[in-house]
Amino acid sequence: MKLGTLMIALAVLVCNPLILRSLENGDSFAKILSSAKVADISVPEAAPVAVKSEATVKTAGVMDSYDSEMGARLAEAAEKGKLGKFKGKCYEYVAWHMDAAGILGFYKWVDMGIQPDYSDHAADFAVWAAKNEEKMRSQMKLAILPTPENKDEVPLGSILVYDRGACDFSSKSGHIEVLTAPDRACSDGCESLDQKCFADPSIREHVHVYIPVKD
Repeated sequence: MKLGTLMIALAVLVCNPLILRSLENGDSFAKILSSAKVADISVPEAAPVAVKSEATVKTAGVMDSYDSEMGARLAEAAEKGKLGKFKGKCYEYVAWHMDAAGILGFYKWVDMGIQPDYSDHAADFAVWAAKNEEKMRSQMKLAILPTPENKDEVPLGSILVYDRGACDFSSKSGHIEVLTAPDRACSDGCESLDQKCFADPSIREHVHVYIPVKD
């Protein structure tokens, strides 16, 4: 028996009412210890330590920098600036929403190395973002948030990008949109979020979330 375990066992023995009574009657501790039942000296098992997943830790870290004010501005800009129906202009409209919210001017996207609705497609933003996290954070005030398993956990003002063909979006372009309210996202048109795209891991890996963050 290890020293630590022995010390705990002795403490348990001393606190046991039967052991205390024997000591009061003059029995030696050695005699009591040798005659004690296993049940008398059983050591309580330590409670399991909860281990947070890497995704949980990363999510918490990113959310500490979430800019709710900027998120609200972007959500409002997307709601007001939407076309009203989908016309295959989602990437262009999200860029204009960013402009209207005062986050990044529309024509500065080219300076960032991305060209919404010109040579690039919506899904290409996720590819660019994965390679330019620091630039995206410093210039666009956006950070990657691990995609949650529940659509209700996507913060207001988040930009969602879907890979080509993911969630039944275009196999050529994918899709991009801004969360304007719980379960509502807009670009040129608006839609409700599909929970299966977040709950199913094989689909969720093709959905990317970017949240507004503070400097």
